[in-house]
Amino acid sequence: MLPFPAVSSARRSRPARFIVATLLLAAASVPFIGASATGQESLDDLRDRMSELQSELDSTTAHIEDLRTQEDEVLQRMNSIETRTRVLERQRAQLEKRVVKAAQNLYRQGGTDVLEMLLMADSIAELSTRAQVLSRVSRRDTQAFIDFARTEKELAALNSELDQRREELTETRTEMADEADRLQAQ
Repeated sequence: MLPFPAVSSARRSRPARFIVATLLLAAASVPFIGASATGQESLDDLRDRMSELQSELDSTTAHIEDLRTQEDEVLQRMNSIETRTRVLERQRAQLEKRVVKAAQNLYRQGGTDVLEMLLMADSIAELSTRAQVLSRVSRRDTQAFIDFARTEKELAALNSELDQRREELTETRTEMADEADRLQAQ
């Protein structure tokens, strides 16, 4: 037996059948509509996440490019320093010979030889000429010592800077590797 009193199908009206069908259709479509709305939210979330990832990728790529530029600049400066160091090393070798020769001359001449040389002059003109020659030799010898000291100082400064640049290069390369690893982890 039916729980409802039997009603003939003729008594059911068309509007009632339409309402029942609409209700059944609405009840059946609720899961689909809900899934569609949830799917839409997920798609929006995915688009937002993709946008965030693209921004991070762009930022990291720009940072890596900056680091590569920095690496190139450091390498160029290191090459420049190494070239200048080679030039100074050759110059130092020549100056060292001049300094040794000047030191030997100073040792051989001593203070009394210079005085004797000046006193042995036969005239004032000869005394003046000998004094000028001694002065030129002395200035040339003094300049050799000064040039040698300057070269040594510049070489020390360049070697110090080269060490700093090597450290900077190592740090830059480490940072680039870290950024590349971070980028791949995403």
